Amino acid sequence: MSSAFVVTARETLEATLLLGLVLAVLRRGSGRGFGEISNPGGLDPDTGQGVASSHWHQGAAAAEVRVDGETGVVEVVRLHAAVYAGRVVNRPGAELQNEGSMLMGLGTALFEDVVLEGGQVTNANLSDYEVPTTADLPGEMTHELVEREGAEVHGLGETALPPVPAAIGNALASLGIHVTRLPMTPETVLDAIDRRSARAPA
Repeated sequence: MSSAFVVTARETLEATLLLGLVLAVLRRGSGRGFGEISNPGGLDPDTGQGVASSHWHQGAAAAEVRVDGETGVVEVVRLHAAVYAGRVVNRPGAELQNEGSMLMGLGTALFEDVVLEGGQVTNANLSDYEVPTTADLPGEMTHELVEREGAEVHGLGETALPPVPAAIGNALASLGIHVTRLPMTPETVLDAIDRRSARAPA
């Protein structure tokens, strides 16, 4: 069974939520959603008014995490992203772009933090500034380029990056671990576990 939806450029949030719905269907393996993105933007040449930017990027992600309750370390077991790609011209390049964006999102979510002391950056080099390594990669990392028959070429940019931290945060929240600041370091995760324990009925 398939579902259909129509999204205009002004309904960007709805488009992202609907792609999330499509992603949820994909992850359950029970079906596939189909949709259309309408892009009526543009400026009136006489008044200069209208939708100045009609190029929107829609993406969604889902994550499964494992948390060490003693250390607060978050392991991303599975990570999946889906992005609207319009018509893909260079599939290997587009796939690599998605994968790189997902890894950047993983870094944003769990590692990368600019530390300031007295107005000065104290971790200005890669020996101090944490980024994900191959040891930090999810056990399973998959993605999908959502294409549409007859669509125009649609730039990808880092479309898969923004939803990754949210997906990891939501996976933690599903465990009752509510972290509201990035990166979600082991220390902030342990604090959230402590808050969860304090809220639990005695």
